[in-house]
Amino acid sequence: MDSHDPTHDDMVRRIADGAHDGSEETHTDAAQTRKVWDATAATAAPAGNVDAAWARLESRLGLKSRRSARIVFLRMAVAASVVLAFFLIFRPGASSVSFIEAGAGDQIASTLEDGSHIELNSGSRLEWQFEEGQRVLDLTGEAFFDVASTGDPFVVRTLDAEVAVLGTRFNVVSRDGTTRVFVEEGRVRVSRDSESLELTVDEAAMTTLDGALRRDSLQSAAATAWRTGGFGFTRSTLENVVSELQRRFDVDIRIENAELASRSVTGTFPEMAAVDVLNAVCISLECQVSGTDPILIR
Repeated sequence: MDSHDPTHDDMVRRIADGAHDGSEETHTDAAQTRKVWDATAATAAPAGNVDAAWARLESRLGLKSRRSARIVFLRMAVAASVVLAFFLIFRPGASSVSFIEAGAGDQIASTLEDGSHIELNSGSRLEWQFEEGQRVLDLTGEAFFDVASTGDPFVVRTLDAEVAVLGTRFNVVSRDGTTRVFVEEGRVRVSRDSESLELTVDEAAMTTLDGALRRDSLQSAAATAWRTGGFGFTRSTLENVVSELQRRFDVDIRIENAELASRSVTGTFPEMAAVDVLNAVCISLECQVSGTDPILIR
């Protein structure tokens, strides 16, 4: 097999071996990802033998082959230049506000005027206004930020939180009334009302529907799997998993058994079709997938 991306290696090792910090919560996460792996591979693979592990997973799920992350980024680059580039909203007596938007099934990568690099996930919108020594951005959905260090504050605002940095790499997802932040490099401060948390490398935080801000045990592979075409879920309900797949693929997925919608799933998956992700998830949740348009879960 051709050379592979280290991000994919990390995904496979976490699926095959689990990754936890000793807490009961992450121990449960690791057990669940192992259950998915065991059910989709003929035998468990040694952590170092990534290519062999992928081969078994692809064979079990009927996949042709995993695609290089370079293809994903090429598609994102095309989307950035052809689908939606930058737009300006002009308001009388006000400075211009730039925005970029990724529709269902699209992912966009671009560079802002300050040199910061952003990647926008499906069904997301980012607005920004850089002036008077401030870089302020408003995010709806999910984005990854590689912030250029200019000396000016860089602030990402969501519906219920604020993330402030000077120079770093981090992921923010704001959906369904909550916000999650994961730091890949550097340091950020996440604030909500009068509360704030300092995060550094491999640390995460989230807001909750009851108004709290807390640290989270979000797995690094799960937090940024979308950037290379994969999928990562940490204690996500099946309903949220379905919502993410619908955004990514612009497909119709319906959960016919209401009781299934609230079941929780943890796992990191490579780039694959929506139905293959659902089949792997349903191995853990003991449900069934059928149909194509719509895809039904029962």
